[in-house]
Amino acid sequence: MIEKLAITDLLKQISSLLPDSASDVRTDLEQKLRPILEAGFRKLDLVSREEFDCQLEKLDRLSEHTCALEAEIKQLTEAKPVN
Repeated sequence: MIEKLAITDLLKQISSLLPDSASDVRTDLEQKLRPILEAGFRKLDLVSREEFDCQLEKLDRLSEHTCALEAEIKQLTEAKPVN
């Protein structure tokens, strides 16, 4: 659904570049360009925004966990007696 909205927005931006007197061309352009854009986006192997946000949250948690482990390692190495 989001992909369809992105394509619709892109088509609106492209058609807005045409003069107002070219409304017939604008409609024809939108109808013919939509399938081309949809096929192009499918080939790009893009992820959804939801998928991206989920991976970003996982990365944030991993980063926090890594920082905590690094702090623990530092604390353990500093507390180790020197022979």
